Amino acid sequence: GHTRGQMCLYCEDEKLLFSGDHVLFDITPNICSMGPDTNMLGKYLESLEKIRVLDVKTVLPAHRSMGAVTMYERIDALLRHHKERLDETEDIVRRKAGQSAYDIAGSKNWEDFPPGQKWFAMGEALSHLDLLKAEGRIVREEKDGVFVYRGV
Repeated sequence: GHTRGQMCLYCEDEKLLFSGDHVLFDITPNICSMGPDTNMLGKYLESLEKIRVLDVKTVLPAHRSMGAVTMYERIDALLRHHKERLDETEDIVRRKAGQSAYDIAGSKNWEDFPPGQKWFAMGEALSHLDLLKAEGRIVREEKDGVFVYRGV
């Protein structure tokens, strides 16, 4: 799921998936880092691949609309979205080494974000940074008590 302990329930006979917040159709689930090296985004992407192989006719998300696309189309869209965000985050890190996650999260339209959305944006930035670090695409270093990032 998109957080620790979040589960999907699958009824094979009915080809029914209770997806919780794992697959939402009109927004992307918020994937937040749960601490250094937890790689929550990597785990989320792996779990999307796991449910992708299920024979699902009906998906029941925890909230919001089911949309007009199939679960498989939505999973493809979520995978593309995170690949684009990973590439974008890596590009931000490579253009200017030594930025904190806060700097990286705030690199686009930060002043327009309401405070609550900044919280979500920070968590998502950290989850993308964790996965990039796990894949060896960037390096995290501690500088004056703050983690900063640079390309390899």
